[in-house]
Amino acid sequence: MKKLTFIFYIVIFISTTQKTSALAGFSEFSTKYYFGDNYILENNTPSDSCPPEYGDQNCIDITLKGDRYYQEIPLLISVNNIQNNYIIGQTYKDKKWIIYDLKNKKIVIENIEESVIKNEGLKLGINNLNTYSTDKIHKILKQTEESKKQENEDFKLSLVIFFIPIAIIFLMILYFKLTLNKKPK
Repeated sequence: MKKLTFIFYIVIFISTTQKTSALAGFSEFSTKYYFGDNYILENNTPSDSCPPEYGDQNCIDITLKGDRYYQEIPLLISVNNIQNNYIIGQTYKDKKWIIYDLKNKKIVIENIEESVIKNEGLKLGINNLNTYSTDKIHKILKQTEESKKQENEDFKLSLVIFFIPIAIIFLMILYFKLTLNKKPK
């Protein structure tokens, strides 16, 4: 009896320490979207990808397909869809508005005033000047299959992590009820 009780305490200790470390990354949420033909837009809300010293850790990261470490385009907090190989966005770090040329891989213009950027955008043939923040980007873009699969796996893992301690507690209660209700002979 004492050995079995000791084993239950060990199991509870291990399960609670595992739960704590496994849940550390679950506050991060990242969704990937197709962004034109050659780019993936990753919406991080919140994420360690977005340094906390610049804001609330919600940002948009645009990378080349197949090259996760492509970092020519600065982290953004809002962006429009690709038009004529240009995007308009507001940078995460200094909140400046930019027009980025995807073809030549460079910032065409940056300014603190959104109106200046939108006027330049019209000159470059960008007709839709609406930008979307991290919480509204899903309205204009299609999520990648890889990202959908990852979200499903994360959800399943969080359910498992949530229910394992509950199952252990239930089994312990059941065990103690059965052992305490036994009458000595």
